[in-house]
Amino acid sequence: MYKDVITGVIRRYGTKCRAISKYGSEISVKGFIQPLNYRNKASVGGSFEADGYLDGGYFLFIGEASFRADVMGYGTIIEAMGQRYVVTRGEMYVHRGEYLYSRAVLRCVSGGDNDE
Repeated sequence: MYKDVITGVIRRYGTKCRAISKYGSEISVKGFIQPLNYRNKASVGGSFEADGYLDGGYFLFIGEASFRADVMGYGTIIEAMGQRYVVTRGEMYVHRGEYLYSRAVLRCVSGGDNDE
């Protein structure tokens, strides 16, 4: 039940992304990408910053369970809306033995076609 609801929200409101593993396999997936700020930057060993400050370097990805962030993991490239990110940490959220969604910490590596 929970998986259907969460997957439905991600598919309806999420951004279309392409995930490319370091081994070359790729999948299309939908998800949300948001900047990490000082309150949630502990995931990447960050330090305290003033209220409202964003360094723009790290992002949180929440996506469909079909993107196995724990398996594809470190080094996977996520492309979305002209941006390119690399996964620095990936994991799955599990509830009662069922994968509900993927979660990954991303680092921005380019800002569009001109950065490649």
